Order: sequence, then C-alpha cells, then structure tokens
Amino acid sequence: MLTNFEKMIFDQLEGEATKNGFEIVNVSVVGSKKAPILKVFIDTEGGVSFEELAKAQEFISPIIEEIDPFDAPYTLEVSSPGIDRPLVLLRHFEQFIGSQAHVRVQMPVEERRNFNGIIAAVEGNIVTIEDEEGQHSLNFDNIKRANLIGQI
Repeated sequence: MLTNFEKMIFDQLEGEATKNGFEIVNVSVVGSKKAPILKVFIDTEGGVSFEELAKAQEFISPIIEEIDPFDAPYTLEVSSPGIDRPLVLLRHFEQFIGSQAHVRVQMPVEERRNFNGIIAAVEGNIVTIEDEEGQHSLNFDNIKRANLIGQI
C-alpha cells in the first residue's frame, strides 16, 4: 500500500513521532515530479487538534529537509486521517479488530475485489473480513487499499 519511497519517509518519521506522542498513520506523495505534495497523516490517542497539527509540523519539517527526498520544490501537508482512517500497516488492522472497514484487493479473492465488513481477525499475514456472506481471508500483501468506514 505504501510505495518503497513512501515507506522510507514513513520509517524516517515514525521514531520522532512516537517520542512526541504521535502516530504516523500514512504518508503519500501526490502531484507531479516538478511540484510534489507530501501528505503526512498523524493521529494521537485523543484525536488531532489544530495545535497538535502545528506541533507535528515542527518535528516533521526538519526531518524531511534533512533527508531531502525530492529533486524539486515540494509542499508538505500534515493532517489527521479523518473519519475514514486509512489502514496501511498490518498493525492497523490488528488495532481496529471489530471495526467496519472497506478493503480493496489487487487480485480477486472469491471472484471479488471489494470487501465491506468487520475486521474479524488478523493471524500472521492474513486479515479476516466478516460480512453478510461470511468470513473472507485476505492476504495482506494482496491488499491494495483499505480504510475504516466512518460512523457518526
């Protein structure tokens, strides 16, 4: 789900984020090579306020400047993951067992690519999604994109 490039940036930020009481949820690079946008999604146990976004930007910016990952000027955006929080790492699925999620796989499983249901279990590299049709075992390496289904 993360490209190798995004994973490298994620790994560089994770230690400092943990020290400061934050979790790096996702990193994505969008836009053109001439004007890339680096999006860093953060979370805390109590959610993310504007003040926390500013605090996170203070430790994220110097790390990005130090690793200098882009050949062109870039834009850094730091934000919360929102109500439909992305599930990027295997540990995210473990963290949200019992929650509603949407999962899209690269190669069809049971002739399907999309699964909407409860994250029922995570065992090894297998994520089990339960929906009205039963339980579906999805290999984490086959998951293209996943997110929680926000409920208000």
